[in-house]
Amino acid sequence: MPEAKELRVPNISIVKKGLLLVLVPLCFEIAAVLMLQEAVMQADGAAREAIKQAEISDCTNSLIKELYTLITTNKLGDLVKEGNSGEFRIVERAKVEKELNRLKELTAENRKQRQVIADTETAYKQASKEIETGVQAFAAGDLERFSYIKKHLGRYARAMVSPELLELNKEVREESRAAAQAQSEKNSTVKVLINVLLFSSVTFSLLLAYLVTNSLTKRLARLAEKASAVARGEALGGPIEGTDEIARVDRVFTNMVETLEEANYRERAILENARDLICSISKEGKFTAVSKAAFNLFGIEAQDLQGRFFTDLMHEADIKRVSNALENTRNSSAQFEVQMYRADGKLIDVLWSVHWSSEEGALFCVIHDITERKDAERLRQEVVKMVTHDLRTPLTAVRHVLEMLDSGMSGKLDQEAKKLVERADKASARMSLLINDLLDIEKIRAGQLKLQKAQIMTGELFDLALDTVLALSQQKQIEIRLQGQLEIEVSADPDRIAQVLVNLIGNAIKFSPEKSTIVLEAEATGQFVKIRVKDQGRGIPREKLQEIFKEFAQVEERDAREKGGSGLGLTICKALVEMHGGSIWAENNANNEAGTSFIFTLPANS
Repeated sequence: MPEAKELRVPNISIVKKGLLLVLVPLCFEIAAVLMLQEAVMQADGAAREAIKQAEISDCTNSLIKELYTLITTNKLGDLVKEGNSGEFRIVERAKVEKELNRLKELTAENRKQRQVIADTETAYKQASKEIETGVQAFAAGDLERFSYIKKHLGRYARAMVSPELLELNKEVREESRAAAQAQSEKNSTVKVLINVLLFSSVTFSLLLAYLVTNSLTKRLARLAEKASAVARGEALGGPIEGTDEIARVDRVFTNMVETLEEANYRERAILENARDLICSISKEGKFTAVSKAAFNLFGIEAQDLQGRFFTDLMHEADIKRVSNALENTRNSSAQFEVQMYRADGKLIDVLWSVHWSSEEGALFCVIHDITERKDAERLRQEVVKMVTHDLRTPLTAVRHVLEMLDSGMSGKLDQEAKKLVERADKASARMSLLINDLLDIEKIRAGQLKLQKAQIMTGELFDLALDTVLALSQQKQIEIRLQGQLEIEVSADPDRIAQVLVNLIGNAIKFSPEKSTIVLEAEATGQFVKIRVKDQGRGIPREKLQEIFKEFAQVEERDAREKGGSGLGLTICKALVEMHGGSIWAENNANNEAGTSFIFTLPANS
């Protein structure tokens, strides 16, 4: 037996299906109303015809009755005897004429009926005229004429109530009954048609609604099943056929799932191959998910680490600090460095990057091994300490010896020896400067440099710096001019900002021509004070305006050799200014003016 095919709505869009669900029943209803209207009009026409035929029948009967009454009650002899024939005759004639006029109106559209009524009216008028003539002949004494009219009056009566009128009356009664029957049949037809149309309309609407909703619900059910399959991690199955909105949603959904699967695959690949340990930690402090990097970092397999407290691997000195830090991350993210134990008992340095997820109720962490960096930092610190203790002291002694030689305490030196001593003194001075700068950089990096802030005027800061560089500027006959707002109070460490100014002014002196001008300017700008050191030197190429603040950066390679300096001065300036909460930058002077301006900002005293 062949399988029954499912009734389906054509594969059209949901909007069109909705319009179909509305417009098709509407068209059906309009057609039904038109059919019903036609049936009602036919029934109404039958009713009007029945009423008309009934009225014609009534008028015909009434006319025949009145004519008989006129003939029987208006006998010529009686009229003469009574003496009031005129008044009596007018009443009877008015009734007859009324019926005749009404019948003429009703039979105006029927030629045969109209002719019968016209003949009856003619006979009636002739009879009335003869009666009038007979009455007048009697009154004039013309008995012969009176007798003649009286004798022949009967033929007028037969002419008025003619066989045609009687036949018309019979036909009208039959047509009236037929019209009444037709009206009854039409009414019955209207009732049947109403019931049929109502039943058909409801049935058709329900069928169409079923087809549309069944098509939609089945396709939506398939879409929902696909979503459930994704949630269960199962295969999606085949696509939903068609070109309507549901099919398009299915294609978009399938593409989205494929994209998510690809993203999940990449994420798993990243997690499995990442060198950093990626994990999640529950509120109780247990590892709930761990990447494969756990083995490389701790020497413990990922599955063995799950369910363990993170504090089991934490160095005892860091547990309280880390617990407090994790508690504070409930409202933000955080980073901190700690020491943790490997499975072999070895301590390693790690950097934790932590983010709290309120949706998951867990901490998401990335643990990065920084053991090599921390070892390098410790080595660098040891080297710095060595430089401080093992090089600084001998270098100071060397400089004292050179000063003694230069002063002649050990005997007078010839010119060649004196030049050698001066060169050695300059080299040792550069070495001392480099050592001091290295120590400052290391202190800043290690967070060991503490600012001693105070409230101080900008003019006082300029004076502190000028005490150091004034002699150097006088050697090149360079004028240092102060301008701007010198009595603005700033919050700063006077010694460190003076160090910044000495470095900037010293560079300006080194790279400015003799007899030029260096301008020191202070200007209040909102919550900050802008300090500018402006020279008339050679300027700095635009592409190097940012690079010069990097360690050991020089505008030109020969500058370190010819001008001296460690190459760390601007790096230290940048670090010190930023420690104050300000910023520093360089720009070439405007309006084609030679030279460069170094500008930095400090917080104004609120």
